[in-house]
Amino acid sequence: MSNPYKECPTYETSNFIIRLISENDAEGLLKCYSDVTSRSLFNSDRCMGGFNFNTIEEMKDAIIGWLGCYEREEFIRYSIVNRDTGLAVGTIEMFATVNDYKVSSGILRLDISSEYETEMYLTEVFAVCSKHFFDTFSVEEIVTKAIPVAEVRINSLLELGFTKYESPDREHYYVLSK
Repeated sequence: MSNPYKECPTYETSNFIIRLISENDAEGLLKCYSDVTSRSLFNSDRCMGGFNFNTIEEMKDAIIGWLGCYEREEFIRYSIVNRDTGLAVGTIEMFATVNDYKVSSGILRLDISSEYETEMYLTEVFAVCSKHFFDTFSVEEIVTKAIPVAEVRINSLLELGFTKYESPDREHYYVLSK
């Protein structure tokens, strides 16, 4: 598999195009990141600052920062683009790390506008991640957070074979092994 930090892959589903984030996504993403309902479900564990953006300038600054992290090969922040409107409706962040048990883990963050926080859309997005990210990031497992009130998200994860992740330092996580 080629290095995704040198050539970032694009994925397509029936409703979305999932590709490297772009500054041109700021308008669509501002709707997601200023959505109070959505923000409560975001995973900002171990991140500096929250994902609370209320102006186009704040959103563009975040995107520039995420692109810098991509260039430094820290993580990839993908935009989830609605195929019909061409607007970004959320993001996926993914990076590989080695956990306490010496297992290569992929940490997956999914931030999406509340109107897309449905089992159909979430399952569609998580399914493409499950299908491609093991090989793209050379990981043995994919770990993602879903807080208890995110019942729809949890149901989507369970439907795809994720199970509760037991770890003393990660609360409310789910894992899918290769």
